[in-house]
Amino acid sequence: MRILSPKSLAFDFVDAFWGTNGFLELRRYIKQSAEFAKELSSILQERSELEANYAKGLSKIATRLAKVSKDAVGTLANAWIGVATEMEMEAELHRSVADFVAAEVTQPLRVLNDTHSKSRKAIEAVVERAEKTLMDKRADEFKIKKNSYILWKDLEKLQEQIHGVKLGKVKTSSEKEVGKLQAKKHKLADAVRHEEREYHDCTIRSERARQDWEIVLFKSANHLQSVEEERRKFLQDTGIKYVNLMATVPQKYLQICEKMREHMARVDLNLDVQSIISERGTSPNIQEQILCDFFAEDRVNVMTKERRIEALQKLHLIITEDIQKEVKSRDGIGHLAQAYRETPNFSTEDGQMEVSEKMAQSEAMLRFLHACHHKILVALADIEGTEKPRHPLQRFMERDRDKNGLPMTILRIPEWVARDLRPDENGNIISTAPPGSPPNQMERNGSRGNLERMTSRSSSSSAPNSIGRKDGTRQAAILQHQNSKIYPNMPHSGDTVDSGSPPAVEMPPPYSEAVKGKCRVLYEYQARMPDELTTYPGDIIFIHAKQSDGWWRGELRGKNGAFPACYVEQI
Repeated sequence: MRILSPKSLAFDFVDAFWGTNGFLELRRYIKQSAEFAKELSSILQERSELEANYAKGLSKIATRLAKVSKDAVGTLANAWIGVATEMEMEAELHRSVADFVAAEVTQPLRVLNDTHSKSRKAIEAVVERAEKTLMDKRADEFKIKKNSYILWKDLEKLQEQIHGVKLGKVKTSSEKEVGKLQAKKHKLADAVRHEEREYHDCTIRSERARQDWEIVLFKSANHLQSVEEERRKFLQDTGIKYVNLMATVPQKYLQICEKMREHMARVDLNLDVQSIISERGTSPNIQEQILCDFFAEDRVNVMTKERRIEALQKLHLIITEDIQKEVKSRDGIGHLAQAYRETPNFSTEDGQMEVSEKMAQSEAMLRFLHACHHKILVALADIEGTEKPRHPLQRFMERDRDKNGLPMTILRIPEWVARDLRPDENGNIISTAPPGSPPNQMERNGSRGNLERMTSRSSSSSAPNSIGRKDGTRQAAILQHQNSKIYPNMPHSGDTVDSGSPPAVEMPPPYSEAVKGKCRVLYEYQARMPDELTTYPGDIIFIHAKQSDGWWRGELRGKNGAFPACYVEQI
């Protein structure tokens, strides 16, 4: 905000509040400012009276205490006499405050308000007179102008008639009528000249009235500016006097300040932040990475098998090289981080934070590249009819269409899952979470149901997995496409999963063939039957069937079941 000097303020007032509307706005503001000063004077007067009344009551009880103490005997009496003396001194302190506020603050402010009010009313009267004069001159000018235009039209019409007679276009009965027309023409010409002259004189008078009005506005704006500056300077000085006076009031006010400091010392900023997160948090931190969807991946696109395989193999090599480059970059960042840890004096706190951020970015990029690479391998396996590979990231991939109707794959990984997914020394994505370990309570509360806690998968489970379905409309399992460079230790779909393997988050299937739509849960519903789904607000359910009884069937977190249609909205 620009701080203006008094001289620049006066200039800004004249330029900013110009014309009739400008002066009206300036007038309203000055009146509002005067009301503020008046109310301030009233408030300070009440404060003075409160101080005086308190001093009067305090002096009265001090006198009573001194009188009672004089009749007593001993040091206790002397002590209470001393208390009475100190109480009287306290009353004197409040009395001096009341007198100072009344004499040095409220009285001068009241006088200033009265003076400014009279000055403002006089200025407003002058401006109103000047404006009224201008409006009257303008009204006369417009009236005469209108009459002049009417006379000119009549004169031109008459001249056209006479001209027509001369040319024989208009027939007249006699020369006498022609003479009458000529006489009327001369009379109208004289009237037009007179009206034109009068109109010219009126415009001159109006312009002079306007100039007088501008001068009045200019002087009034400058005067009101000086009045406002004087009022503000006085209020500033008054505030300084009042603050300085209150600063002299001793121990009582210091005790209040100490109590305030005690209250402020109880503030716990960390607890405040956690309370904000708990009460106002909207959703957990779920990364959304839009993966590459190449033309050759989509079997809908017309393309020969040989060219499709060739294109996918080229993409496979490109992404593999990018993964290897990113692994090297991550290793370099890791070495730098290790050097910072071993020699703390080698870097600053900001430098260590920057390295941590770069490491997180590198790991996110590796997850992105591995997800894209896995999609290429799945596409190749699908074309070649071989087993499709599995990957820890595949359960977090969601297929959709962009606004142009093209395929779009989104990788959504919750923060509490991303912390457990780390690239190993070869760049492979592995889970570091202990078997069966769930996210903490705050993460479960934040995810609500979009991402339920991590549960261990068992090879002996008879329930359908995140890809397969009993109805045969989807693939029975995810098959593996062996790639020794990128996934040397990845198990095949037929392999037995070790019971100590990292837990898996049950997510909506990424490659659903029987899906007829999606819907978002609006209200919480707890399953009452084994074939029902438990839902929470925000869950995304893949719809398989819409039944006429008000219940739909769909899939949520790898489980098929029924749910009430009135609890969701289709998206």
